[in-house]
Amino acid sequence: MQIGTLTLQNNLLLAPMAGYTDLPFRLLVKRCGAGMVFTEMVSAHGLVYSNGKTGAYLATTKEEFPLSAQIFGVDECIIAEAARCIQERGIAAIDLNMGCPVRKVVKKGAGAALMNALPLAQKIIKAVRKAVTVPVTVKIRSGWDSRSINCGTVAAMAQDCGADAIIIHPRTARQLFAGAADWAIIREIKHAVTIPVIGNGDVKNRADALRMQIETGCDGVMIGRGALGQPWIFQQGYSGIHPGLATHEHLPAALFSHIDLIERVYGGSVGPQRFIPHLFHYLKGIPRVKALRRYLGSDVKTLDDLRRTLIEFFQGSFPERPAVEGTGIGFCAAMQAAADPRE
Repeated sequence: MQIGTLTLQNNLLLAPMAGYTDLPFRLLVKRCGAGMVFTEMVSAHGLVYSNGKTGAYLATTKEEFPLSAQIFGVDECIIAEAARCIQERGIAAIDLNMGCPVRKVVKKGAGAALMNALPLAQKIIKAVRKAVTVPVTVKIRSGWDSRSINCGTVAAMAQDCGADAIIIHPRTARQLFAGAADWAIIREIKHAVTIPVIGNGDVKNRADALRMQIETGCDGVMIGRGALGQPWIFQQGYSGIHPGLATHEHLPAALFSHIDLIERVYGGSVGPQRFIPHLFHYLKGIPRVKALRRYLGSDVKTLDDLRRTLIEFFQGSFPERPAVEGTGIGFCAAMQAAADPRE
């Protein structure tokens, strides 16, 4: 697949997801065969004004090339400067977020709110296109609500402003992640522009990815929530059925590789909390998880503790224990409260 000057090995892309697509997970997904990976959503303002935490989102290695950094904001000058900073870091592409429906983003006029402010959106795309030479993509939704489906107009405008590809999640901002993604809208966007169109939404397995391409004619497929707990979804030949069993061939290998990558990136002193949101997804539908959560909450303090406990769990030698009031509340509550990823 070609995006501007960038040639991808295949047309399956990992979506940017807040709280999930950090460097360890991106590296794992690249090993599993993704053609391109994206950072978590990065504030252009935070990046330009040297917010250390914001800059940390852009940590990368050559192993995950090509990486695209997704940025958001409302000031075209600041966003353009952020794009220059990203290019200087050697990151392969820039994605402009015009689709995030989360309230704290749209209330500032950023994300999906830009679909209701096309003159500003136009300025932003033009400013970024002028500022960098790397490929620029624009991620949008179908519209703000069911009465303002304007993604075709936005996509054509983005193309005219120099965007190299359109990524479309065919739900409205008001829908958030409710209801079904309307793939017919992806087909409409494909007919509206000549640049590559990447579809996103409700891709839970490889069969869904293939069906999206056939039904819509899209050039690429972006997978978000469908990759959580099953990063092997990107592997060639994978059937795409979530195992539901701890003995499945993919699950232990991917899970332990993920923990190893967390330790490699963040150091040996990092706690298991870094893995909590992902663990919740890996173990979805697997028997005896409730007992495992109790054990994790009371006895797991380090990544080595986590490895030993999970080895016992997969080998069937895991000791069940009754719940103890006040034990491990922080860890277990965090697992239960792991927010839905925002693509």
